[in-house]
Amino acid sequence: MQSMRNINIINSEIKHFEFSINNIIENIQNITTDSFIVIWNQSNFIIDSFNNKYLEEIEQLKEDNQLLEARIFNFYNEIRIFKRLGNWLCVGIFDNKGTEKEYFDACQVISGRKLMKTDSKKAYLFQMGQKTFLGNNLIEKFDLKEGEELKSPLILKTRNYIDYNEIGQCRIFLTRMVEITK
Repeated sequence: MQSMRNINIINSEIKHFEFSINNIIENIQNITTDSFIVIWNQSNFIIDSFNNKYLEEIEQLKEDNQLLEARIFNFYNEIRIFKRLGNWLCVGIFDNKGTEKEYFDACQVISGRKLMKTDSKKAYLFQMGQKTFLGNNLIEKFDLKEGEELKSPLILKTRNYIDYNEIGQCRIFLTRMVEITK
């Protein structure tokens, strides 16, 4: 196996569990500090700093058949909530535990440069007709002001875990969110 640039090694555990708020709470204990959430629903998605109130929102969106996917994450862990073949599932990815895996990190630009508010509960970054909804916790964390034009975009850092097939070809087998920075 040849070495690739920017490939790192970390111990990581992948854990599958059934959707329930209790299962999420049990597995989220390591994701309480400096954590974020991304929720996709039928009409939009929202990015915010995580707090436990979002667990109730996820449950309500699920009950209303509006939830598509949610990810709760910090620098070391992620819980992904999604529906597959009619069943709600959760996958926990916990770094610094489990078996050794190779990975590389990448950065994605979060679309939007100007913060616009619709009301006290909703705000979004706007650019070229596209809206990226932000929660109030994230707005406060980054000290964003209504009408402010960001000098640089918000960045989503992702971790891409790789493995190799029988002839040594590399593939990304799992991607998780790591952090959001300004």
